[in-house]
Amino acid sequence: MKFKILARATVGVLALTGVVLTQSLPAKDVTTQIRIVSVDAPDLEEKVKAFQETSSELSEEKLSLLSTSIFDQLGSGAVTIHLPAEASLQVADIHGVEISSEKTMVQIPIRGGNVVEPSNLSFFVDTASGATTNIIEVQYVTDAKDSSRGRVTQWDNGRIILDKLVTADGRVSSPGEAASLATGVQEIQLKFNWGKFNACLASHGIAAWTIGAIGAACGIACAATLGLGCAVCIASIGGISTGVITNCVKRANRR
Repeated sequence: MKFKILARATVGVLALTGVVLTQSLPAKDVTTQIRIVSVDAPDLEEKVKAFQETSSELSEEKLSLLSTSIFDQLGSGAVTIHLPAEASLQVADIHGVEISSEKTMVQIPIRGGNVVEPSNLSFFVDTASGATTNIIEVQYVTDAKDSSRGRVTQWDNGRIILDKLVTADGRVSSPGEAASLATGVQEIQLKFNWGKFNACLASHGIAAWTIGAIGAACGIACAATLGLGCAVCIASIGGISTGVITNCVKRANRR
């Protein structure tokens, strides 16, 4: 598989063609269906607010400097990414957020083929040293045969940490699991009224399966603390619309 980048003139010409990448696959399938259980949790709304209040968009100058370093990493082949056929990094839409005084996040959207929003490649950079500490890639891929379902896959520094199939009715399971769904159900207690949140996002035209996939990607990360993975999820959803996510969180916390 070849590394593909879609760039516009405003970003400049990037000599990154022909870089060969490896594609990782899960070591084995997990035969447990996941059911997200919603409970009231005003704390999640506070986490969203905290992220928005403590983070800020990078200046053009800072983003330009970090982009140069990131493009160098990509061009050198040091970064393992997993682009499906017809998908590419949308470097013209690169953007950055200062998460805190110590950490900066730079995201490049991934689009093309069946890869949909909010798929992205996120670089976490230590502000003091300028070193990249984590590279998190998340892909939301619509099923080619059934647009009402899809697959969410997430990697942290090239290591796969999440791989789930999601249907429009909210079922979340592992690849290859269809024949063994009766083996058991694992419940994730997400401290949040997920049903109301889903309905709100759906009212804004976001695909039902994508909503379930966001739950699979963000549920565990955001259930307890506002960690690195939760920040990525919030920022990714915010890429759809910060106003939408804030509004939907508020609705979901109403009794």
